[in-house]
Formats: sequence, C-alpha cells, structure tokens
Amino acid sequence: MQFDRIISVRNNRTVFRDGELCIKVLEDDFPASFVLSEATNMVAAAEAGLNVPKLREVNLHGNKRLITYDYIVGSPILCSDRDDADFRAQRLNLLIDAQLSINGTRCPECIRNPRTVPNFRSTGTACTAHDEPNAADIVQIAFNSGKHAAFAGDKLCHGSLAPENIILSSGGELYVIDWAYAYPGTPESDAAICCLMLWLTCGEQTAREYFELYLKRNVSCSSDAITTLLPFAASMLYNRENAAGKKLLLSIMK
Repeated sequence: MQFDRIISVRNNRTVFRDGELCIKVLEDDFPASFVLSEATNMVAAAEAGLNVPKLREVNLHGNKRLITYDYIVGSPILCSDRDDADFRAQRLNLLIDAQLSINGTRCPECIRNPRTVPNFRSTGTACTAHDEPNAADIVQIAFNSGKHAAFAGDKLCHGSLAPENIILSSGGELYVIDWAYAYPGTPESDAAICCLMLWLTCGEQTAREYFELYLKRNVSCSSDAITTLLPFAASMLYNRENAAGKKLLLSIMK
C-alpha cells in the first residue's frame, strides 16, 4: 500500500492513488460509524445501478481509517467563475446529468436521513471558538425548519454533489464518488445543497448558472421549492466548512 501520490486533500481527509486503487485516509477524529456509513452508501448506490467506483475494503492504518476503492481513469468535471461561459455550461450539464440519474433512483433502505444537524466528527460541535456565539442555535433552527420538506421524498440524494465528486472517465462515463452524506429525500433538497456547494467551491456566478440550468432540465422542480430549502442546505453543509465557508452559510440561514 503506497501513500505517495495525493489526488485530493480536504478537511482532515486525504485521497491517495495506489496503482489501480484510491485510498481515502480519514483522520482519527472521524468515528467508525461515519466511515462504515460511507462505505455502505457506496455499495448501496452501486447496487442501485449507479456508476460508483467499486469498494475494495475498509480498514485501519495506525489510528487512521481507510476506505479503498477502484481508481477511475479520468478527471473531475471542475469549473469555476474564471472559466469560459460555454465551458462552465458544458461542465454543469454533466453535473446535472449525474444528479438527475441519482435523484431518479429510489433510495436504498440502508441509507438513512440524519435526525439532527450532521456533525460526523467525534470531536467538536456546530459552534466552535471561531463561530458566532449563537451559531449552533441558528444552524439547528435552519435544519429543523427544512427537514420535513427535504426528507419527505424517497429519492436518493447525494448530499455532496460538487464537480470534484464527479469523474468523467476516459471512456466518457460519469462516476460519482464521496457518498458519505447520502440520504433519502427530495431532489429539490439535493439541488439546494449542490447550489451552495458550487457557490462555496466554484463561485457565485457558477452557482447561479447551475440553478438556471437545473430548472430548465428538471421541469418538475420549481425555483421556490429549491430556494426555500437553501437555509436547510446551509445547515447540512455547515460543519464541513472552514471559517470563510461557515460565514457565508450563516448569512443564508439568518
């Protein structure tokens, strides 16, 4: 097992390539239940017929937990506000292709929705020393206000559908990774989360363009249904973000 080629680095998790495998290394403050849940979600999504890298194993390396799965030859469909508008539109349409496929799938029974604000870390809370004093209350209220509408459906929602989590393979197929935050719910809620993730990672203009494209392609979803769920979506993302991201999400929840 080699850890010499880094593919991506996120908050307290790093993905390495080892030949034909990817190894996601999570720091020891991620509980075992989080890691096993992500692995279960990957397998369930694959068994539902979606393009998901094959899970190979879940194990320990020292105090760190590892998820190993097949490496997909290709590249993530990255885009940002700095890119050409036509290029952004092409990439966003690929994202929506994957999203419509996921949200058109009935959620496997083994994937459950969170009962409270997602905080999958064994240490820390929604409110840290760097947050506003009443941040935890704001986040919980936003979650409570939208959870019934968001979880009313039985469709598979990815919960973390950013361009970096969609791989365009060398054969032209789309593969979706990072299933840690999947849940059963409504497509509108997943679209709201995706919109905010694009804002955080790609820029506000890219998020707005996604919103318009999504409404054109999924005529069963309304603008109001998605925008109403933006505070809820912000609560779902809050504990994953750094200080700058949390500041933006809090402004949406207030």
